[in-house]
Amino acid sequence: MLDLNTLKAEDMLDSFEDWDSMAHLSLIALFDSKLGKKIKPDEIRGLKSVQDILDLAGIK
Repeated sequence: MLDLNTLKAEDMLDSFEDWDSMAHLSLIALFDSKLGKKIKPDEIRGLKSVQDILDLAGIK
């Protein structure tokens, strides 16, 4: 489980033990349910960092 208090935008996703296909599906569901934004699996595969997720979500 990630500690959100220590998460940084520059953290690389592949450094997280739990960043796997289930995390990809969870992120797709989260974007859909919380942001009303449909994202494609290809977009998820292109994510490399926490900042990439923030950018995709439109969070500055």
